[in-house]
Amino acid sequence: NFPMALAFDRAGNLYAANFAGSTVEKFTPAGAGTVFANVIRPTGLAFDASGNLYVSTFGNTIELFSAAGTPLGTFANSGLNNPEGLAFDSLGNLYAANNGSDTIEKFSPNGADLGFVAQNLNGPVGIAFDSSGSLYVVNARAATIQKIMEDGSLSFFANTGFSPAFIAVQTPPKLVNISTRLNVLTGENVLDSGFIVRGPGKKNVLIRGLGPSLVSAGVSDTLADPILELHNGAGAVLLSNDNWKQTQQAAIEATGIPPAVDAEAAILVSLTEGSYTVIERGKNESTGVGLVEVYDLTAGSGPELVNISSRGFVDTGSNVLIAGFIVAAQTGGNSQVIVRALGPSLGKAGVADPLVDPKLELRNSNGALVAANDDWKSTQQAAIQTTGVPPSNDLEAAIVATLAPGAYTAIASGKEGGSGVGLVEVYNLEP
Repeated sequence: NFPMALAFDRAGNLYAANFAGSTVEKFTPAGAGTVFANVIRPTGLAFDASGNLYVSTFGNTIELFSAAGTPLGTFANSGLNNPEGLAFDSLGNLYAANNGSDTIEKFSPNGADLGFVAQNLNGPVGIAFDSSGSLYVVNARAATIQKIMEDGSLSFFANTGFSPAFIAVQTPPKLVNISTRLNVLTGENVLDSGFIVRGPGKKNVLIRGLGPSLVSAGVSDTLADPILELHNGAGAVLLSNDNWKQTQQAAIEATGIPPAVDAEAAILVSLTEGSYTVIERGKNESTGVGLVEVYDLTAGSGPELVNISSRGFVDTGSNVLIAGFIVAAQTGGNSQVIVRALGPSLGKAGVADPLVDPKLELRNSNGALVAANDDWKSTQQAAIQTTGVPPSNDLEAAIVATLAPGAYTAIASGKEGGSGVGLVEVYNLEP
């Protein structure tokens, strides 16, 4: 009923601000609609990194609702003059387009009014950030789009030829969830999964170390009691967990994806920019097939996961190294990645019993083969060298691929049934 704003949540549900109906309507991906919240004359919508919904109103307030639709009170009621479009920057600050005063107002994550970041606009309505932190504003009265840089400078971007109401900025797909399945042994041959967080702000992730629940997926000889450790780039242990209900139970359950078995491990953490390593091992030196998963709980907001890696003992049959990742895009578009399978070069780094000749397969969510490689110079040599990160040994494998949003699996195995310690890496080549 006279919708004035749209927003998607992380699950793909669409929300509409019904100005005349004084409701926020929620639509499932299949199009089924229900009333999410009652709000008097809503004008703008935006989700924060935790999944809470912010609603601007014609009454010059911004109201806050939990992901379940529970009213959490008024977030802001100062510095507003007929606010319409809302948008968050990478640090969690909220911006509001004041259509009535031709300004953009900025609020801290706790609702403090930080003043305007732009003035002398011309009927600002929709606003959106790009991946570089620049803010785009549509001026309904002037039929223009203006760009506000991080330093606050304002410039003309485009004429629209009509009176625009909404704006969306296409951003490159990101790596949002990663997983690695492997036969977890002892000593140096535990499951070692690394990732890099890039960008300002904080990234909320849930890390799960699974074992017993893999039986339901048909996996045999699973790790009976996994233990997780999270290390920073210097190797220091930041957090550890044995059984996930022992610590953070309520917070982990609130994510909606707790482990299915009490003996499995999980860590919920907020991380700043840097490199991290997750180690999964068996309690009391036990062994078996384990799975490490890293879920980006704030996909599309704040820092991003740019590079992922998984190291462990690559065996034969079903005990090869299986690394999964998800390419996600809020605004469409493909992502170019390079996937590497290393072995011989690990020996030079002091790793004992490295995989002599790795082979690599990249498969989509249906299991269909996207690409395969044995020795990286045999195919795509020029493209791989152009990335700046080719393998250092000719026997190692690599694939450069342009991927649509979706789930993918990289499988590393030994040529002719070989075994040894191997490493799979996925680099997102998008800026």
